[in-house]
Amino acid sequence: MDELNSWHLLSTALENLNIKPSEVEKVLITHAHIDHAGLAYKWASQGVTILVNKKDIPAVELGSEHLILQKKLQRIDIIRYGFPEYLAADIFNNKKQSQLSWYSCAPENIEPPKKTYNLINGHNLKVLEAPGHTPGNLVCFIPQTGELFSGDTLLPTTIPTPGMHYISSQKMKENYKRWPSLPDFIDTVKSLQKLKVRYILPGHGTIVDDPQKLFKRFNTHHQIRAKRIRNLLAEHADTPFGLAKRQYPKIPEKRLIQAMIEIIGHLDMFLISKDVEVSEENNKLIYTSTK
Repeated sequence: MDELNSWHLLSTALENLNIKPSEVEKVLITHAHIDHAGLAYKWASQGVTILVNKKDIPAVELGSEHLILQKKLQRIDIIRYGFPEYLAADIFNNKKQSQLSWYSCAPENIEPPKKTYNLINGHNLKVLEAPGHTPGNLVCFIPQTGELFSGDTLLPTTIPTPGMHYISSQKMKENYKRWPSLPDFIDTVKSLQKLKVRYILPGHGTIVDDPQKLFKRFNTHHQIRAKRIRNLLAEHADTPFGLAKRQYPKIPEKRLIQAMIEIIGHLDMFLISKDVEVSEENNKLIYTSTK
């Protein structure tokens, strides 16, 4: 579905509630991915203020230009992590990957959100920084009802990917560095678990009325994956691609990128805890267990 059809569906849903898009004052974006931020420019054209965490503002301002830059950097790194170059060329040159356009949103229409917004029913909407799915990822929480608007931080049927993100203090410069996302992602979920959450309203899927079950699934998933990677590294040192092949031997190589990205996230965790060391051989990064 393209952005115009998405906007039409959204406008129709609002009309059913007797709300015109131009009557909306502010729209908060949980994170700067095209399926969540791609309509920011349309909202802005209605005079709406777009609320975005400072760390995700460059992506919303740049739109497709941001996507192109991120994919360029991802391709370079994914090869350094062991992915075959010929497969990377095939995947990253695939123009059918996305049929959506991400139009840039003017800076004057964007501002960082406040920490709290008063709702018309007397409740408070708390805007919480929740880095992980993106550097500037946000979630919203209503303490009075226990409702957590989780965006893509917690989803009812899948474990969200930590992704590969590149950030810089200066837009479009060559000093972009990969941001280790999984350590922050896991810390975020641990922090959210301490809240008195009664319901999770995710960015995809249905409302979750057993939040602790979802928290437990997230934590268990990463505990199991971490243990598997530790065991593989105990056998011998390897690249993230090599680890992915050994962990999922039946999956075709070109489909191992998502598994690699999660493995890279756990290796970031192991580097922090000093459970692994990393070296470079023939322009490939090799991880070795220190245990």
